[in-house]
Amino acid sequence: MAFEHPLVPGAYDRSSARPNDSSLIFREGQFLQGAELNEMQAIAARQAARAGSLSSRDGDRVSGAGLQVNVGAGTLQLQEGEIYIDGDVRPVVAALFEGVEFSGTLDVGVRLMSKNTGPEDDPTLVGLAPGTEAEGEGGACREEKSLVWALPDDGGEGIFYPVHRVIGGVLLDTSSPTELSTTMQAISLYDVQARGHYIVEGCQVTALGIDGIAQAFSIAGGIANINGFKRQREGALRLLAEEGWATAQIDAEFHSVEGSSDFWVDIRQGPIDSVVQTLIEREHTEAVTKGVAGGRDALAFDSVREILSVKVGSTSYQEGQSWQLTADQIDWSLSGDEPSSGSSMTVSYRYFEAVQPLDTELYRLRLPAGQDGGDVQITYKKRLPRIDLVCLDQNGVPQYVHGLPHVRPVVPAAPQHLLKLAEVHNSFDGVPAVINNGTHNFTFDAIAAMYYRLVQALDLVALNRLQLDIHDKEPVAKKGMFVDSFVDDRWRDAGISQNAATREGLLRAPLTVTVHELAHGAIEMLPYEVEQVVEQTTQTTCKLINRFANHTPFPAKMTVIPAVDYWTDIDETWLSAVSHRVYGDEPGTVVENSVVGEAEEPAEFIRAKSLVIDLEGFGDGEKLEKVFFDEVDMTPSDDLIGDNEGKISFNLDIPSNTFAAGTKLIEAYGEGGSRAYGQHVGQGMITTRTMQQITTTVLQLPPPEVIIREVITEVPVPVPVPEPDPTPAPPPTPSNNNDRDGSDGDVDPRGQTFSWPFHSRHCASATLWFCHLGDPDVPVLVEIRELDESGYPTHVSVARTLIDMNTVTIGAPHECFFESLPYLSNTRQWALIAQTPDPEHSISAAELGGYDEINKRKLTAQPYTNGVELESSNNSTWVPIHSSDLTFKVGAALFTLDTARVELGSVSLDRCSDLQVAATCDLPDTGCSVLFEITRANSEKILLQPFENYQFDNWITEDISVAAILKGTAYASPRLFPGIQVREGSMAEAANYVSRAFDTDGALRFPVRLKQYVPSGSAVSVRLRQADGSFVDVPKKSAEILQIGGWEDVTYELDRAVGSTSAIEIELTGAPAVRPMLAELRATAI
Repeated sequence: MAFEHPLVPGAYDRSSARPNDSSLIFREGQFLQGAELNEMQAIAARQAARAGSLSSRDGDRVSGAGLQVNVGAGTLQLQEGEIYIDGDVRPVVAALFEGVEFSGTLDVGVRLMSKNTGPEDDPTLVGLAPGTEAEGEGGACREEKSLVWALPDDGGEGIFYPVHRVIGGVLLDTSSPTELSTTMQAISLYDVQARGHYIVEGCQVTALGIDGIAQAFSIAGGIANINGFKRQREGALRLLAEEGWATAQIDAEFHSVEGSSDFWVDIRQGPIDSVVQTLIEREHTEAVTKGVAGGRDALAFDSVREILSVKVGSTSYQEGQSWQLTADQIDWSLSGDEPSSGSSMTVSYRYFEAVQPLDTELYRLRLPAGQDGGDVQITYKKRLPRIDLVCLDQNGVPQYVHGLPHVRPVVPAAPQHLLKLAEVHNSFDGVPAVINNGTHNFTFDAIAAMYYRLVQALDLVALNRLQLDIHDKEPVAKKGMFVDSFVDDRWRDAGISQNAATREGLLRAPLTVTVHELAHGAIEMLPYEVEQVVEQTTQTTCKLINRFANHTPFPAKMTVIPAVDYWTDIDETWLSAVSHRVYGDEPGTVVENSVVGEAEEPAEFIRAKSLVIDLEGFGDGEKLEKVFFDEVDMTPSDDLIGDNEGKISFNLDIPSNTFAAGTKLIEAYGEGGSRAYGQHVGQGMITTRTMQQITTTVLQLPPPEVIIREVITEVPVPVPVPEPDPTPAPPPTPSNNNDRDGSDGDVDPRGQTFSWPFHSRHCASATLWFCHLGDPDVPVLVEIRELDESGYPTHVSVARTLIDMNTVTIGAPHECFFESLPYLSNTRQWALIAQTPDPEHSISAAELGGYDEINKRKLTAQPYTNGVELESSNNSTWVPIHSSDLTFKVGAALFTLDTARVELGSVSLDRCSDLQVAATCDLPDTGCSVLFEITRANSEKILLQPFENYQFDNWITEDISVAAILKGTAYASPRLFPGIQVREGSMAEAANYVSRAFDTDGALRFPVRLKQYVPSGSAVSVRLRQADGSFVDVPKKSAEILQIGGWEDVTYELDRAVGSTSAIEIELTGAPAVRPMLAELRATAI
């Protein structure tokens, strides 16, 4: 008879064949079966296991159960503890494994042992009530379940559940079991989405100085939340980071010889790494025998700078008449008098001699004696400064992130998965400066205190406004005062032509910017191989993908070229905002600013350009009816008809100053019902997530290279033209449905959740087993989606690919590849989703109680314990199927190189003074970086980070080549997205600024104060407007040297009346090597 109990002869249990039973209902007059009592227990156990799986998984350690690895002794020491297995928390005793081989990967886990105990084994299992018929009679058997530590190939009995993994003798410290639970996943997701990474308390970084060849840092104990998980340490951590500075050569820096003995020279740019050459001027007098007439006489020393005198006895011979200096020799080829051959001449001259420094310090050299007042030329290499980051990863382990060495270094971006604790400003002349500016959380008490302080500060500002009456009123100053902090252009006279650029509290020469598009349409990554990381290959049943038989076709495919544009038009009178994009923040020129009032930002628009729109999947002969761009009807005037392959191509001309910058939806509708959606992103900065969305593709291309030659945002599938409807359909309108991003609510998907077991990885492929095919011309869409806080798939697809069902073989694994290689965190669960309009396409799965024909065994435990199968009838509400898992694999990218160079093209520069490369890069992990290498015509190499400004010392006109240097690890690669731009800025030689008018009340003195940086070779002039409209020069009166290098606080003052109102004009002149900058304009009429 079927349904025999696997442990007890004569007992029966139907529960495994009836997974959906939730209770038993007993009828009067019927026999009570022992099997029914067994099934009651099985139903209760299933319900408890399902509830428990919401917060725990098989193999989760509840307490204890740790592992100590001793590679030298070949032992595994396992602690006692409690582990969640098969719906219950079960104890396990300590164990020791000896003679363990640690090569490769070793799973260490437990076996669930089942034992049957009956009355014949235990005499207490008989009827106990005295005087009853049951007294002494045998009763029900007991099933005992216990855990023992085990290895997968030890030949033991019972089901093996992995708990720990050891690779090459190293225990992988994965997240604690509770952190992988659904409950903690939901909590961490809320936390990281709302707050990101943050410091709760402590975690201050202190630089300790050099320890050997590395800088030592101390990270104080504290609490931090990283990626949603709390990390607490009682003691401090010590972090060692090798300095490894880069150098730049300073050629022929001039100094003067001081005195007639050894002397010290303070170099201008330090600290010194090494001295290449030192030339010192010396004076020498020697006797030289005159050679042949009209010839040349050699001197004892080379590198002669000048000859002071040539004498024979008391007769002096003059330079330019009798002789000249030629190639370090006395040249007698001139027509003047010369000594007779063989005469003894006394020659005094000065020459340069290469010497070695007697002593070298970081910022000065001690040199041997030279000619007092003579020149010294020093060629040396300086250590380039660099800004680094000290961070913590999710496990609380310190990570040191290196920045890019540069004369003006910028702060590197912290990788997304790391919590930044502090910036390390390395000048490489001692202990680096540490700025503890990591993000802290604030309690509501702290927020309330800051709020009340802000109210008090605003009160003080209001009082200050009443006293000075200079801000936020018209006119600007009513008491003969004017102030402009140069944070924007609101205090300038818009009626007068002027071109100086403001922003960031600085006034400087503007840039005329030319944007060069690099024709590069691929997502660039390191080369890789696919490694199968997650798999469940058991097959017991065949399941429909589209079980509810929804026939809504996929949208057609739209390709937008270009899909992204980093540059936008700015509606402004001056070039301030445009210049600031290329200038960026000015490192090293920090000027204190007090910004009062609201800044008026100029509007940004998508610039005028022509987009190429390619549609695939329309019907043969189907007419394009409507096209919308940002919900504006932009249907082409020409009739566009789908060809025999359903393709339509046209240009979409975007007018200037019409569409605000941002992500714009493009919609196309055919008269036969076809529809397609795409996106165009036009904005100054484009986030990685935006790029991930618009580069999600559906083309099936094999590894190893990730190449997307076109940006695709929807799924291509031919849509047949339906029979004409006699009732005219209303014209299409702009869509508000969520199917525009491929997440149509009118589909019936099937899916499986999963998670990476150890490392966060790039998802490269998914493998499914198809067990039945419908129409082979109808494809299957496979996606990787995010999960919400409840553990169900959202509409956010991080990767997407399309399976051509003509290429599928029934019963064989079919691997499809994700070109965009999304980086999936191992602390999150993800969903593998399959959907299709075909009602017959089916995929294999494994159900509890089923029989696996391939492996010849009955399935008695859930085959994949780290996820669950899901299905939905509307793509929004999902039903978990706890007794079944899909047959699937998920592959991750294993990168074969840690560095790759990508040639991006060449650009012709014309009078370029500033250069910037704009690009979106995804740096998923520590060790990932993207640098752009600019190769000049003279073969000089320039390394730039994305959006870093490089300033030339002159205007250059030449061709440059651009390449990207990608660096990563075996598990993580940077992603360089399409849409790369080279921004060429040409600095104006002269710039002027004119303020708004302000009252002077007939004053006789006009001091104008400015903080200014005016290097030698540049100039600044200040003028005041007179009553007749002309401007008069204001002379410089005094200057105070500021602590910031090269900056002065200068006072210009005019001692006469200029009328009842006036305005300030400032003119700047300079060049790329000498760029004047001004800050904090203050003027008063006295």
